[in-house]
Amino acid sequence: MLYSLICVLPLIIWFKYVYLVEKEITIEQSYFTRFKENDIFYNIKAGLGIIKHAEVNKINGIPAFVSLFLPVTGLRNWIISMGLIAAFCFGYISKWKVKEYRVVFIAIILIMLGLIVAGTGFSRYWLVLLPGYWLGFYFLF
Repeated sequence: MLYSLICVLPLIIWFKYVYLVEKEITIEQSYFTRFKENDIFYNIKAGLGIIKHAEVNKINGIPAFVSLFLPVTGLRNWIISMGLIAAFCFGYISKWKVKEYRVVFIAIILIMLGLIVAGTGFSRYWLVLLPGYWLGFYFLF
């Protein structure tokens, strides 16, 4: 029970923060409505890195995936990023018969797809998935 509480504590703090931000009347732009002026296809293109989102300075999405592994450089490269994504995917596919690894792989892919649909293809959001990516590379090698 104690470990469960420790694991849930960051979520509770985040929900409290979002609640307090949304409760504040003086805020002009809502946390939940800031991407509503763009349609879903605009967000998907920005999340994939095909176009630059209006609220950012650089192209993010798939080209920024490589910046997880070279964080200080700000490198964006389609070919290297696609190679890294394919490598960790093939690593998990090589262990497809193990149910636990299959579940982790599917969860990682669903989270990545969710971030793409949201239009937030920022590598800082993918940082929490880094252990899953490293595990995929480990399986591949």
